[in-house]
Amino acid sequence: ALGAPPAPDAPAPPMPPLEEVQRALRWAGHYDGPIDGKDGPMTRAAIARAVVDLRASPDPAAAMAALLARREEWRARMGLSELRDAHTGLALPAPMQKLQFDRVQRALSIYGPRDGSGAALILFSQPGGQQEMLDLAGLVTALGWVPEPARSVRRGQITLDGRNDTHIGHAEARVVDGRVQGFVLIWPVQQADEQRRLAAEMSDHLARFAPGAAEIAAGTAASGAALPAALPDPVPPAATP
Repeated sequence: ALGAPPAPDAPAPPMPPLEEVQRALRWAGHYDGPIDGKDGPMTRAAIARAVVDLRASPDPAAAMAALLARREEWRARMGLSELRDAHTGLALPAPMQKLQFDRVQRALSIYGPRDGSGAALILFSQPGGQQEMLDLAGLVTALGWVPEPARSVRRGQITLDGRNDTHIGHAEARVVDGRVQGFVLIWPVQQADEQRRLAAEMSDHLARFAPGAAEIAAGTAASGAALPAALPDPVPPAATP
């Protein structure tokens, strides 16, 4: 109404929980540090980069709320849902509109492409430590799931990233409570941004929810579920576009 006093400025929104902020920053490609909810220099620098990239509110809390909303919209568009794999006992978010169960083989669960999507996902879980983790990385490389990979190796964790003319491969393995567990994501090379975001989501949410069927069948013996020396297909069937 004419003559009405101006409305007071709305209070600044609170900063979303830092752990969720870090996940969103990693999803957006601005952060590669730990998801620990701590306000450290890496997190602050990543928030500053994201504010510039978003071209949104200069207020960090408002910008992070916008980034979290953008990530949720993307998750809905990708059709992400929790995959709980009974064979390995692992759970993670996966685009099941683009994947379908193919087969299990010893310590592996293999999901191939649905409707020619060009996507594939391999989950694995077996007893072992650092050496078994490195052996697994060698097998993934030899099978061509991650072509000519760049490696990042730390105690108890390894990541592989590579691509060729048809697909991008990303693999992660971790040693958790005397087990080597992780995943390989295969994605069409034309969708590099989607692949990076998916890999970040899977990495951040990978969890073990129960003993896997392979482990139960082996009686949880350390020698019971070794990975095979070879698999039939270097890349799961129709995983290339």
